[in-house]
Amino acid sequence: MTELRRILVIDEGSPGHLVQSRGLAREMAAQSGAALAEYPVRLSLRGVFRPLLRSACGLARRGLPDGLLRLAYRLPEAPPPAAEAIVVSGGRGFCYAVSLARRSGAKLIYCGDPAPLPARWCDVVVSPQPLPGHPGALGSGMLLTEISPQRIAGQGDALRQRFAQTGGSLLAALLIGGDSRSHRYTAADWQALIDAVNHLGSQGWRWLVSTSRRTPPAVEARLRAGIRADYLLQAVWWHAAPARVLPAFLDAATLVLVTQDSLSMLSEAVAAGKPALALAPRQVLPSPVIESVLAPAADAGYLRRVPLVELAGYRYVAAQFARQAAAHPAALAARVLGLAGLSPCEIGNAS
Repeated sequence: MTELRRILVIDEGSPGHLVQSRGLAREMAAQSGAALAEYPVRLSLRGVFRPLLRSACGLARRGLPDGLLRLAYRLPEAPPPAAEAIVVSGGRGFCYAVSLARRSGAKLIYCGDPAPLPARWCDVVVSPQPLPGHPGALGSGMLLTEISPQRIAGQGDALRQRFAQTGGSLLAALLIGGDSRSHRYTAADWQALIDAVNHLGSQGWRWLVSTSRRTPPAVEARLRAGIRADYLLQAVWWHAAPARVLPAFLDAATLVLVTQDSLSMLSEAVAAGKPALALAPRQVLPSPVIESVLAPAADAGYLRRVPLVELAGYRYVAAQFARQAAAHPAALAARVLGLAGLSPCEIGNAS
């Protein structure tokens, strides 16, 4: 067993991936008493050269040299702090994390669906779905996030007070993604969303809307122009002025609607303990990893699936949803520590 004094989170620049890594790392820290640190890395290598980086990483048993890493990534001048565990999510920071773990002897823990990355390079993989053949794989059924009912409690108070003054009947949060490997949105899908938001707004719904990095700028502009401003309690248009509003939105809303392409936003909606709708475009390809999150939540009654073309006719009834108990990821974090062979640090030793 290795004494765990510090956990290092690799921040590759994706907000969705970072909240996954933070969610797991913070639970591990709470279990072990270890300190937390984050290190930002930004992949600067062009797409055509990225397979070569991965191939080189596969050959470098002691990790890629600093010179090559600094050619491939924009890195802080200061080196990363020493850590016994490294947590990463997403492909952009993966080769850096692998090289750092091999060089330092730290345990590498991947949070999320590793495909198409080589999961065998990681000591532990916490994936929403089972990963047969990997001795350190844990099928979690969801992604760990920074969101929980306790952590967001009170952050939406000001929004609720503003909503009470509007005379609206329902406050809903709408989290919008974009195209992914399994989901393709057409102009008709986006128009169906605009029409539904406006129609439900005429029925008394008021909206907390946020687009995301995945939302195409042209689609964001179309949504911004098409959704009636008097139905919006607050809107964050990511490409115009990104802002961290998710905890407040999730706390304030009675109902949370999420475009089905985003696994991280779906997980955050479920983790918030609020009734949730997963909004699907017409074109959806099979996605086992997204299904591994959607199916258990739908079966338990926390989440319902609604095609975008049917959203305008949706009627919210609280009794349609089961009351969700707060998630307790502490047991999962304890299993990660055990699989990685990491023991709690002695009191006062973490720094």
